[in-house]
Amino acid sequence: MTTSEDAPETRIVKCATGAPPEPEQMHVHVADGTRLSMLHFKGSGPAVMLLHGLAANSLIFDLPQRSLARFLAQNDFDVFLPELRGHGASDWPSQSWGMREYLTLDIPAILDAICRASGQSQVHWIGHSMGGILSLCYGILSSDTRVASVLTIGSALTMRYGDCFYKRYIPFKSLISFLKSIPLGIIFRVISPLVGRNRLSFIDRPTVCSRNIESDLSRNFHRLGFCSVPFSLLLDLLCAFDERGLALKGQANGCDFYFWENRERLTLPLRMFAASEDYNVPPDSVIQTAKAMNCENELYVFGKKHGCLEEYGHCDLIIGKNASREVWPRILSWLQGEWRGRSSDRSG
Repeated sequence: MTTSEDAPETRIVKCATGAPPEPEQMHVHVADGTRLSMLHFKGSGPAVMLLHGLAANSLIFDLPQRSLARFLAQNDFDVFLPELRGHGASDWPSQSWGMREYLTLDIPAILDAICRASGQSQVHWIGHSMGGILSLCYGILSSDTRVASVLTIGSALTMRYGDCFYKRYIPFKSLISFLKSIPLGIIFRVISPLVGRNRLSFIDRPTVCSRNIESDLSRNFHRLGFCSVPFSLLLDLLCAFDERGLALKGQANGCDFYFWENRERLTLPLRMFAASEDYNVPPDSVIQTAKAMNCENELYVFGKKHGCLEEYGHCDLIIGKNASREVWPRILSWLQGEWRGRSSDRSG
């Protein structure tokens, strides 16, 4: 775990010369007929998948003002930004869906498409929020050798620790159970003009630390970076607040599969990031997940206490004004080889 003596690097990593690459639009066809959208930033190096979180889209990795995807592509990585069903430009199926569809349909199809397009047999998976949760769950559920390593950003297998903004609304979930979806995209578009204003900082508290992101960038991100969420998926993720945690319900053998109870099955090289003022996925929950996964030596908490210039929130771990100096170098160094041998270190 990072401490003040082991602070994140506060430097801007130099990119390769030349203009940032423009992405190629791809489509991934899933076995059930769903069509997913995916952007491809071509590079000559290893394949990297950047997977968004709940109610988000690929914009979080490719804002015009601050693009982690282009930064990695300029550093020779072959970068892919898929959008899961119901997110971004991907299909919204007529029937409800949840984590099962993501883990058994979307992710395998995305990995297939990335391996074909890159010509490589393995993919490094970087996931933000739900995108990181899915990486942990997929690694526990599957022994898919196409995943080379995992790096999670603001993700946890349990949400029972720390102050989470959404926890207070769990008792009211039965009141909105009649809804097919929660229109978070519309809500964020409506409030976007109010984001980034000091007296109204409570509005964007679940998504960013307003002191660590420019107001105009934050307003643009809230206006364009979110979408609706099916209630069925939300119910799946709310299980993270339960004692037994996230689960795949109704397995073929009649038993539910609990990821927390089977966490030792994940042997992939793993690095985890947490934000000091994350009220979406609290740092305490990330810390407890890292401890349970025997991953404390690859846990980095970003915030002033740990040597950063400012505190961090949920999304500014990627798009914050200090992210390129303090967070991105940790991502780059991991992809450039620090992941090698980490699975054997963790299993010991």
